[in-house]
Amino acid sequence: MKYQSEQLQSFSKQIDFVLENYTPHNFKASQFRNIIAGGLGGSGIGSRIAKVLFSEILPLPMEVISDYNLPAYADGKTLVVLSSYSGNTEETLAMFDAAFAKGCTIICITTGGKLMAKATAQGIKIYGAVPGFQPRMALGYPLSTLILLLGELCGKDFSQELRKISDKVSNSAFYTERGKAIFDPYSKVIGKKFVFITDQYLEPVALRTCQQIQENAKGEAFLIVVPESNHNVIETFYGSFNTNFVLLHSNKHPRVKLRFDFLRSHFTAKSYTFTEQIISDFNMETCYETIYMMDWFTLWLADAKKQNSIGIANINALKKYLEEHES
Repeated sequence: MKYQSEQLQSFSKQIDFVLENYTPHNFKASQFRNIIAGGLGGSGIGSRIAKVLFSEILPLPMEVISDYNLPAYADGKTLVVLSSYSGNTEETLAMFDAAFAKGCTIICITTGGKLMAKATAQGIKIYGAVPGFQPRMALGYPLSTLILLLGELCGKDFSQELRKISDKVSNSAFYTERGKAIFDPYSKVIGKKFVFITDQYLEPVALRTCQQIQENAKGEAFLIVVPESNHNVIETFYGSFNTNFVLLHSNKHPRVKLRFDFLRSHFTAKSYTFTEQIISDFNMETCYETIYMMDWFTLWLADAKKQNSIGIANINALKKYLEEHES
């Protein structure tokens, strides 16, 4: 996992780059009725994480879209923030065209490509990143940019918080070992699929980890969210499973905590393979830390499975197929 490790070790430097290069967009929340954040994969997950982090701060509804189309309500009072590391993600480019046609205010986060060309031609605000990374290993750029961007909308400056986070995660060896500690209980069952059981606060972090398992370790990974899953998925927890469960939650709501208490005792009684990660003080700092240690966990898993974590043959084949069938 040498190449991936080198990219992941730059996490703090990605935050530093954003802090050093961020310039104000000069918009205020009062100028808009809603926010749409668009992006796919490693470029899109930052928006989902930022949405949770700002759920108790942002005075506007924010929707995250990972598709080609914008909803009918998008108009001149909508702020659309589009993230594509390469700048060539076709779904994001389609959202750009739709947002421009609807008269939305647009901000872009990219390293170049067609998205940068489109935005530059229209004088649209662009936030950059250092090129050369795999998008899934460059999360520090869009996530940190979104935090400063949304903070500015709300009249808040989160640069000091991000500097503190950068300083903490600069000790990559610590998080590498934490990731290994999470991996170790699964070292003899690496062929099983992973299912993350999470709450609303850590749902995007769990989704991020599933995406990293899928791309880095070429393994099946899924998530279910409590309390909703307690009204349906829990009815499957009877027999044996070819599954590694991970309970990842914040304990922020006492009734949700009780549900995880029940699941813990139930899984123990059923002898299911599971571990539990409780983020008891959920905030921006612990969110970044959890993302970082779980990223390292996926590289330990990929290494144990002897998978080429760099290769994405199926994704590349799909992109080629789509190019061959452009209308």
